[in-house]
Order: sequence, then structure tokens, then C-alpha cells
Amino acid sequence: ALGRVLAGKNVFPDFIVLDFDKHPDLQRPGSGDNPGDSSAVNEHASWGTAALGEGGPVLEAVCPPNAPARLERRDLFMVGIKHPDPSEAYLSTGIDPVTGERLHTPIPTVTAKELNYCEKSDEVALEKKLREWIDERKTRYGVDTVHIGIEDDPDSTRFEDIGPGNTMPTDGGLTSLFKINVLEWLRSQPDVRIAYYGTCELMPEFDQGGKLQRQIKCWAAAALGFADPQYYYKGYGGG
Repeated sequence: ALGRVLAGKNVFPDFIVLDFDKHPDLQRPGSGDNPGDSSAVNEHASWGTAALGEGGPVLEAVCPPNAPARLERRDLFMVGIKHPDPSEAYLSTGIDPVTGERLHTPIPTVTAKELNYCEKSDEVALEKKLREWIDERKTRYGVDTVHIGIEDDPDSTRFEDIGPGNTMPTDGGLTSLFKINVLEWLRSQPDVRIAYYGTCELMPEFDQGGKLQRQIKCWAAAALGFADPQYYYKGYGGG
């Protein structure tokens, strides 16, 4: 994810990221899995911190201060967050876990709880917030069109839709169809260009019948418009 995001920002100054995940991946060194040790970090849970340049010296080793481009906090919009610990959630909740200080510019976030039923009304509410975010970023960068990268951890989706082929599958979250509909809506916006669709944590050896791989094809098709996502969603697309 970090490589994709930094490359996108380097190519497109107006580049922003829509991230589907149950975990914010914003962990700071010295917190979370390694409390008090500022030289230790769970790299898997910190790509967002590194891309924002807020991880301190240990993350500057992979994303140095003189990197060509980094994200601003409001360049990142997170959807489906459900299981954050304080060290991961501080940038989205707006409260520093160490000092208790309230941040002035937290990352835009819509939690899984807010989208609990994944009904049409939930889609509309999310799309409204995404529309406001897109318009605000267009104003920020003085452009008529923004380029958006999609980062998608499949664990943002309900277990019954993806099966055991993901590193951390858990109950609850978004439905696969909900995500398809939101991605199709996003691609249809005339002032949006989808730069890429990126995913992670697929474990083929546990992906029974290729179920998760089919879902990933659905989401990629919805985001990029290269095929009919319903073809894969209904199971016609193979493994």
C-alpha cells in the first residue's frame, strides 16, 4: 500500500486515497504492540502513518522526510473501521492516545457501525460524505478533477461474503455488494479519475473455492470499469 500511495502522490499532486479496512493502519512507533519502545512498530499496521509522515524516525527509514510526496491527513478517507486500538485510531478519532490532545484535522472516517445495515440509505449517506470530501480536496488543490487510489483490505467485508481466505477475517463489516455499489458510484463521478485499485492480505491456500478472489475481481471491476462486476458477484467469473 505504501508504495502505491507514494507513487500516486508523486505522479498526481491532487492524489487522494479511499481506504476500506476494519483497522486504521495508523499505528505509531512506541504504541500498540510495542508500548513505550519508540524504535519498534508493527509495520503492517502503520502504512498510513508512514504515508502521512507522522511515524517518527523508525518509519522515516521507509518514507524519509525528503520523500517527493506525502499525504495530507485529509487526503485519506477511511471506510469500515471497526477494530481500532488507541494507537491506530488517534488520527481518525482526533485524540492523541499519549497526551490526550485533540487534533485539529483528523482523518475523515466512516465506521462499520455507521454502515451496520449496508442498506441503500447507508450507501447514500456514505456517498454524500465522499462527495463533500472530493469537493473539499478539489478546492484544496485548485483542480477540476481529482485522482483517487483505492486501498482495500478484504477484512472490511463480512466473513460470510469472503470466507477464510483473508489474513484477519472477522464477523460484521460491509457487504460485498455494498462495496461494489459505492465503487461504481465513485467511478461514475465526472470529476473523479480512479488511479488504481489495490488490495492485500489474500491467502490463496485458505481461499476455499476461490471465493475471495472472485470478490476482489468484483471490487476491481467496479472501481476500474473493465468488466461487469455482477458477472463475478454472481459467481460466473471462476477462480
